[in-house]
Amino acid sequence: CQLMVGSADVLCSESHALNAVTNVIKDYEGIRGLVAGTDYEIVVVLNNRWGIFALDPYANDPHAKASDNHSAAHVQELIDQGIQFKLCKTTSTTLSANPDQLIEGVEFVDSGVTTVIDLQQEGYSYYPAL
Repeated sequence: CQLMVGSADVLCSESHALNAVTNVIKDYEGIRGLVAGTDYEIVVVLNNRWGIFALDPYANDPHAKASDNHSAAHVQELIDQGIQFKLCKTTSTTLSANPDQLIEGVEFVDSGVTTVIDLQQEGYSYYPAL
C-alpha cells in the first residue's frame, strides 16, 4: 500500500488514506481471520508531501510542520498493529526532518518510488489510497 496524493484537501485525504489501511486490517482479521505478520503484511511508503504522516507532533523538539499531522495517533496505532511505515529519505531531506522528529517506528528508505517497485517485484500489491 502506498499513500499517494491527488488534489484533495489534506485533512480529508489523510483520513481517507489511513482509514483505507484500517479497513483492510478489519477485513483481513475480522472477516477473513488472517493474522498480521503471518498471513499478510502492509507497508505504507510515504513520499512527497505525504512525508508529513511521519512527523511526530509530540517529539521533544518537533518539526515545524508536525502540528499539521492530525493523524499522528492513527499512524502510531497502525505501527503498533504491525503496519510498516517507510519514509523516503529524499522527502525527509526536503522537509528538513531529523530522525528524532519522526513517529517511533517509521523507517527510512532511500527512495519511495523504487521501494514501491521493489515491493511489487517481491509480490506486494500496490494500492494507491487516493
